[in-house]
Amino acid sequence: MNSIERIKNIIATQIRTYRLSKGWTQERLAEEASLAPTFISRIESESRLLSLESLCQIGEALGLEVFELLISAETAKTSDYRKKQLIRIIKKSSPEQIDLYFDLVSALDKKNLKHK
Repeated sequence: MNSIERIKNIIATQIRTYRLSKGWTQERLAEEASLAPTFISRIESESRLLSLESLCQIGEALGLEVFELLISAETAKTSDYRKKQLIRIIKKSSPEQIDLYFDLVSALDKKNLKHK
């Protein structure tokens, strides 16, 4: 698989995964991103490489940073990537959300310490 094919595959997989996680059809994503449904279909079937502008529209519609559509599922499962994602989430969170996250992580940490 050459680089272009690999990129098409990653983008198609990520768009499909995030779209399905929201319970959206291709038509709904197309509507949210102001794109044609056939265009979304072609991207997901890897028959079309999209422009940076379209990639941004899709990312925004899905509530994602564009780079999240360019990261393979394997990379997204790594500890380093997940740590970076947690940091990104915390940075954009309100003080109330941070308090909630802190309480949750603290409780999980205490539970893990008891099991050691």
